[in-house]
This record gives sequence, C-alpha cells and structure tokens, in this order.
Amino acid sequence: MCLVSDTFHLPFTEQACCLQAQELFETHHFQQFNHFYPKENRVNLQTQPTVECHTEAPTVTFNLHQLLQFGVILDQSDFNDLVNHCFEDIVKACSKQLLFWHISGSVA
Repeated sequence: MCLVSDTFHLPFTEQACCLQAQELFETHHFQQFNHFYPKENRVNLQTQPTVECHTEAPTVTFNLHQLLQFGVILDQSDFNDLVNHCFEDIVKACSKQLLFWHISGSVA
C-alpha cells in the first residue's frame, strides 16, 4: 500500500513544524482565555479613578472587583459584613482570579 505521505514530501524543517505547533497552541490558548474570561468580565484597575494600581498585571475579574469593592474605604461594620456574608464568595473569586492570572501568563 502506498500512502500519500510517502510520495508527497513537504519541505518542512523541524523548526517550521515547531513554529506551526506553537502558533496553533497559542491560538487555542487565546480562544480558551477569551472563552473563560471574556473582555466584559475583566476590569483593568488602572482605568478606575478611585484605585491606585502599582502592578504590571492590573486586570482582575469583574466578580472579584465587585466583591472586594476596590476604591472604597470600609468602616469596621462594613468590613465585618463583608467577611461574614461574602467570605466564601471571595475565596471562590480569588481562586478564579489566580486561574485568570495563570492562563493570561501574568504570573509564572
């Protein structure tokens, strides 16, 4: 039996094959990132006038941004309410934030 691949040789070097695989992976990675974290579910803290941001990765998930109330000063009562009523949600949102940073390549 004669296969097409036996008779039709493409002049791909090993480097070209690696570059093609990398391009396909990066495209897949970008699609995955946008699927799990669409642009409307991300907040760039540098665009928030009430937030001072001193980081190279200023983007957080919308859910975490809402839960932690960035740019708002909490009194003790507000803080206690936040911890008592939102703690589990904050933990979940932080876990998703860590995954966001990992997928986006913001952290090593």
